[in-house]
Amino acid sequence: MADRRNMTTRDMVVCMAVLVGALLFVVGAYGGFSFAPGGAKDAPPPATDVTTGFTRAGPALNIPVVVPKRIPSDWEANSFLLKTPENYGKDVVPLVRGGWLTGSGNYITVIQSGASPADVLGQEIGNGLNSTVSITEAGVNWEVYPGVRNEVAWVRQANGVTFVITGSAAEPDFVALAVAVTTI
Repeated sequence: MADRRNMTTRDMVVCMAVLVGALLFVVGAYGGFSFAPGGAKDAPPPATDVTTGFTRAGPALNIPVVVPKRIPSDWEANSFLLKTPENYGKDVVPLVRGGWLTGSGNYITVIQSGASPADVLGQEIGNGLNSTVSITEAGVNWEVYPGVRNEVAWVRQANGVTFVITGSAAEPDFVALAVAVTTI
């Protein structure tokens, strides 16, 4: 075993180089850094087929899932999630969630579930037991709850389905999505 008193500066530099090399290899292997000498490039947002997702989600959740209709043409569907106990664990509240980037670049999402509003809000937002206001859009009453960050959540229940609309979008976008999921 080497005596620490016999280690030279050169030995320390070699040890540090080996450690830094190993660290760079691990970080690089997991995509932890990137090199873009021309600067970051604007990439298009990820796209997904929200309509097909909602269409297929009903049987998996055993609820009458509403496929949003008449979504504004400048919105880009970019996220979809089907959460069930089979794929997320037995304690998860089953739901389907689809999201869009609005024409102004903000995000809006609609969640549908057969669970109670309190259960859905508790899982997805972490709060929401105190509604701040009620509004009526397209003849349907929505309760407005505080959301995450500076967002709000519009919530209603119809035909055994809890609907939650949330995101960073402006109120006219919330109205458009509320109309899109309203079946009268």
